[in-house]
Amino acid sequence: MKTTINTLSIIFLLFVVASCQQEAQDPKQELLKLKTQLSTTQARISELETIIENDSNKVEAKTVFVDLLSIKADTFIHYISVTGSVESDNQAYISPEISGQIKKVLVHEGQKVKKGHALMILNSEITQKTINEVKTNLELARTVYKKQKELWDQNIGSEIQYLQAKNNMRSLEGKLETLQVQQRMATIRAPYDGTVDNIFQHEGEMASPGRQVLQLINLKNLKVYVNMSERYLPYVHKGDIAVVSFPTYPDLVIKAPLFRIGNMINPANRTVKVQINIKNKDGKLKPNLISKIKIKDYYNEKAIAVPSIIIKQDLKGDYVFLVVKNKKGSLLAKKQYIKTGVSHKAKSLVLEGLSPNDKVIYNGYNLVRNGSLIRVNNEL
Repeated sequence: MKTTINTLSIIFLLFVVASCQQEAQDPKQELLKLKTQLSTTQARISELETIIENDSNKVEAKTVFVDLLSIKADTFIHYISVTGSVESDNQAYISPEISGQIKKVLVHEGQKVKKGHALMILNSEITQKTINEVKTNLELARTVYKKQKELWDQNIGSEIQYLQAKNNMRSLEGKLETLQVQQRMATIRAPYDGTVDNIFQHEGEMASPGRQVLQLINLKNLKVYVNMSERYLPYVHKGDIAVVSFPTYPDLVIKAPLFRIGNMINPANRTVKVQINIKNKDGKLKPNLISKIKIKDYYNEKAIAVPSIIIKQDLKGDYVFLVVKNKKGSLLAKKQYIKTGVSHKAKSLVLEGLSPNDKVIYNGYNLVRNGSLIRVNNEL
């Protein structure tokens, strides 16, 4: 092809030279004219050679082999994932109700105790002596009251003497009851079933109200607290099932309903507190253990979803490639814009743009463009 063009160029030049010879022109003007024509001819020859070379080297549009995914309406569930912390339903730092020296510690760390079990005894000798004294006075007061009542029933003596005797007896009875309650308080007892986790004070030390003497914890019933973003409030409700897992125990997964959704939004981080109650059957879980919680916020039995990886994006929006036929019956890739929703487990919800039975390019989606000729590997 290139040789033919060169031959034509030479013939054209000879024709031009012959024509010029026939014309009686000035040699200088003739030379300038020939040079101009030669330059134009050479440029055109170069342009034609480039076009022909490109045409000869141009590869016919490559057929892309792809796999298709048939769109079907199926159940789609979306979960929000948040981090929570485990707390005990019964966890307390025990302190005495009265002040006193610790006379005896009756338990040890790690010991399991029942509700009402004695944990510590405070020194109550002074209280006991006061009780004995009041009992003696009360015995006399009851005798005096009895005598005064007998006289009063016989209309002997004054009413004031009878009332004074009665009041004195009642006063001593009340004082005795108060002292006995105070003496019972000298024995610190377990408020619930649990395990003694820490003992902070020991025999001989002074204990007082508000000062912790030991820590008692019950691991049977636990609760998980989660700080959930306020934007999920329209989609999450009390009673929804949450999936609770623990990085420390990868094989342990617990499903439990949401027990409570808080009524106050934290203005610092715009979250609301959610509580989940769980059972700790084998005692593995401990307070302050980190937990991962998944809460369902979307459910659709007839949703359309596609693998998130095949969704591409340009300035106009998200799109996938469908398969269509042209007039000749060849299969082509067609760009289809879609409106996407939430994503879960590498799949994205498609709200608009796709219908059941549409064929979407799955394998090979990154090798095609709009209008690419394709061939399907898999039969759907």
